Amino acid sequence: MNTKAFHTIKCVVSLVAIGASVFHCWATTYTLNVVSSDPNSAVLITASPNDNNGQGSGTTPFSLTYNSGTVVTLSPPGMAGGNDFYQWLQDGATYVCCGSGRPSGSAVGATITVNGNHTMTAVYGGIGVIIVIPLKHAEYQLVV
Repeated sequence: MNTKAFHTIKCVVSLVAIGASVFHCWATTYTLNVVSSDPNSAVLITASPNDNNGQGSGTTPFSLTYNSGTVVTLSPPGMAGGNDFYQWLQDGATYVCCGSGRPSGSAVGATITVNGNHTMTAVYGGIGVIIVIPLKHAEYQLVV
């Protein structure tokens, strides 16, 4: 996979004397909030690369600061609080859903490009659906 990151910088030009100016530039930074659901706290999640402050992991909830355009991978544990990892949400919307057929206790990392302030939620527990279909004979049921 060929990934291109575009970085945003801000610059201010100051006129210090006639014909002389000074440029002050800095990268635009954004906050990446990392939270969890079911359990709502104390889930250890690894972030790669480390953020601008050298932080590379934390227990939920925690925040990271990155320059615009940084590609970040978040890696959750497969289980937390007795619940299996289910999916990622980005700003409340489904981001990566692991789907059925995944071994119990396995997890999928999320890779995002930091292009604004975002909240990534590691969701545990999932939502199970049981469909009961009565068959012709009352002593049998098909559970899907």
